[in-house]
Amino acid sequence: MLEPLRKVVENSIGSRAAGTFVDRSARTKSFAGSAPAGPAREDKPFLGICLGLQALYESSEEAPEAPGLGALRGRVARFERVFKVPHVGWSQLEIPRQSRLLGGVAGGSFVYYCHSYYGPVTEESVALTDYGQRFAAAVETGNLWAVQFHPEKSGEVGLRVLKNFLDLK
Repeated sequence: MLEPLRKVVENSIGSRAAGTFVDRSARTKSFAGSAPAGPAREDKPFLGICLGLQALYESSEEAPEAPGLGALRGRVARFERVFKVPHVGWSQLEIPRQSRLLGGVAGGSFVYYCHSYYGPVTEESVALTDYGQRFAAAVETGNLWAVQFHPEKSGEVGLRVLKNFLDLK
């Protein structure tokens, strides 16, 4: 017999316009305003990766007609073309405050990115990166954790983040 699902990871890349889970019918009022249905409603730990973080905001320039889940205030924006877009490669983390997700990760650590859009810094931001614009690299609120970078491609730092998430009680 299979055990019930205890944690959920949404590792998405691609277009928010095609975001199958960014849909008004998938919204529910369970915490921090609105949140993904299912696991969030049951207070299961949820880890969003890349587009999984962007979907938590209220809206996005990429697909104005597709509302976000609204767990984080603000609008996802496209990087200005001052730098190469998409932002692909290694960038440093600034960690302004303690976080369960980033426990054991030092400020200045490098992580791997591949994205053209970014979420604004909010009070839920626990890590930031600067790529011509400071943006939320990681957020934490209630049972939601999310990162803009790809932990699965970020070596030891990424493994630490994934282990921290798996160890959450």
